[in-house]
Amino acid sequence: MSVFTTYDAVLGSMTLRQVQSVNVTSNGQVINGTMSDGLLGQLFGGQKDIRASITTQDVGAVAATPTQAIAAGTITIPMEKRADMATFAAGASHYAISGTKAMVVANSFSASDTGAATATVETIFLSSDGIVVPITESSTASLAAEAFSGLYSLGPVSLNGTLVDCARSMTVNTGVRIEPLWCNGNNYAITAFNKPPITPTITIEGPGLDQFLGAIGGWTTGTALVGYFRKRTTAGFVADGVAEHIKFSFADGILDANINASNGADAAKSITFHGESLVITPSSAIT
Repeated sequence: MSVFTTYDAVLGSMTLRQVQSVNVTSNGQVINGTMSDGLLGQLFGGQKDIRASITTQDVGAVAATPTQAIAAGTITIPMEKRADMATFAAGASHYAISGTKAMVVANSFSASDTGAATATVETIFLSSDGIVVPITESSTASLAAEAFSGLYSLGPVSLNGTLVDCARSMTVNTGVRIEPLWCNGNNYAITAFNKPPITPTITIEGPGLDQFLGAIGGWTTGTALVGYFRKRTTAGFVADGVAEHIKFSFADGILDANINASNGADAAKSITFHGESLVITPSSAIT
């Protein structure tokens, strides 16, 4: 029996460190060919939409390269093999999924005032001609040396020019959707496109029910949102004036809000800014 766990992944020009989870789905379509009476028949393999979703603490790498169109590159998602009654196996004994053509897009970023910020990246594998399987699997892969990139947590958030009082979490959804294109009846997509519309949102949660009134019953105009993921040091944080933090911003949009409360716990208000154009600044000072 073999047991594997996550490892650093290479997605084109981006190497993802601190991988927390990997989910690979083939999304295969089974075609049922039936006899005349419809009772029995044969099964055939149809279209597949192979995707890999990776959640990582390497938020800085994802913020720097939120989208990629890889026409002929290196895509490797390895899994490290565990060693019997030890830690990990050595040498060319690990599992890996590899490809050379894909669309890569950041789906979301999330941070709270506790723990580490994360980002989720989706890779949509594409075939060179619609017939060739877009990925290969190996059980004899070697692993490059691991490295640690850095860690981020929630920083300050301002909404319509007002600092959010005691923000507890912030979730950024890029709103980018990728639509593969299948041609000529083939089983694999040969290209993919950004599916309009792009609908980015940023949701902030905190206990301040008395802030930003009017967004529950009605719609509030959003004139600006600026939120930061603050980079950590071993014992604290990088200074605000140093351009090593990550900034997310909207210039305009509309606000919506919800409240969640329960007995014995602080009530929380979540405000969602539906923005028109998301700007991600991977190396920013906090101002």
